[in-house]
Parts: sequence; C-alpha cells; structure tokens
Amino acid sequence: MGDNEELVELPLRKKYERNSQIDEQVTDLLRESLSYVERFARIPYGQPGYIYTEALVELFFRRRDETQPEEAKRLLAVILKRVKVRAYRLCKKAAVPDCEECSNEIVSEVGMQLAQGNLDSHYFWCCNFIAALKRTFSKYLQRLKRQQGNVISLEVAAYEDAAAPIETTADCEADIITQALNRLSVEKLFQALTPKQTRIVKLLRDGYSQAEIANELNCTDRTVRNMIQRIKQVMIDHEIAP
Repeated sequence: MGDNEELVELPLRKKYERNSQIDEQVTDLLRESLSYVERFARIPYGQPGYIYTEALVELFFRRRDETQPEEAKRLLAVILKRVKVRAYRLCKKAAVPDCEECSNEIVSEVGMQLAQGNLDSHYFWCCNFIAALKRTFSKYLQRLKRQQGNVISLEVAAYEDAAAPIETTADCEADIITQALNRLSVEKLFQALTPKQTRIVKLLRDGYSQAEIANELNCTDRTVRNMIQRIKQVMIDHEIAP
C-alpha cells in the first residue's frame, strides 16, 4: 500500500471520539445562563458538578459564533484560568527555568489559537483539551530550546482527564520513534525516509499524537498508523532503531 493511499478528506469532527459526558454537558449548559456556567466552572475536577474544559471550549465557540462576544470573552477567561494552572504544572515537570513566564506564554498562545479558531478547525480542543494543551506546550519548548540552545526535557506527565484517550499500539510505536530521535542522527533518518514519512517524524518530534497527525495530513488514523510502522522498519533496516 502506497503512502498516498487512503489520503481522503474526512470531516474534522468525525476524526475524533469524545466522551459522551461532554456531549451531555454541552447540551445541558447551552440551556443555562453564563453566570451558572461560571459558578460551576469553579468546581474542582473529580467533584460533583465539575464542567469539562472541553465543554467550555465548545460553549466559547458557539457563543462567539452566535454573535455574543461578551459572553464568549467571559468564557475564554474561565478557560485560560485553567490553562494557567495546568501549564504551570507542565512547566514544573519539564524543569523550565521560569515557570511563571512560561505558563503566561502558553496562556497567551492558547488564547490566540482559540480566538482565531472555530469549532471545526479546533474541534480537537473540544475532545481532548489536555492533549491539545500538551501539544502547544511541546511546541513552545521546542522553540525555547532553539532560542536558548539548551536541551530541555520534553517528558511531561499526562494529567488525568475523563476525556483522555487510551494509549494505542501506534502511539507506543510513535514513542519509540521519538526516543530514537532524541539520541540518534536525525539527518541520517530523514535521508532514508520519503517526504511524507519525514513530515510525520517531524510532527512526532513536535509532540503531535497519531490523531493530530491524521488531522494535519488530512488522512485517516489507519494511514498514519501504517506509515509509522513503515518508518520503524526503515529505522531497523538502516540500523538506527533504538
């Protein structure tokens, strides 16, 4: 099967699975006032009445698209407060020198992404907020590493969230490739890959998950999974596998 096979367009929302509880929350919260949403958004994770951040993001997009800018602005403020807390934890885990500055940068970046996005282009944020945030965080660290010329750990903890996906076999294979990139010649690997395979490796290096790569390439998860298997075989054939 060639790399070009199965590269068919899919509606963005069909590419991602979402916890059914989030769907139920969105339906219920659309009937409630904004003050109600803001009040229950203060409830900590794991407590009765907790509102998923994924639901808040969808509400933000819907309110904004319904020309309710003030409500959308208040919802975005609630979302970014949660971003700040989780981004700070990620910074601490990655041993970033200035966690406060880093977390503020992440908050600004997420705010810009959501402000410029929409429900279709950023639906992944409505399905797995933590994974989307970790991707943004990983990209930020990559830029910081290039700017400072220092090696910064990209090992970040996966924080619990009811909507978090179960790690797939392909994700494990992707981890193997990422680990190899951390200690082997990247150029040697790139020379052995096709342009499409090289792009996948670069996305993996930037912290993208299998589902996110499928979204970037506008193909199915199965295509990405098959290509990751081919990349692993290339690494073995060229003796650059971990």
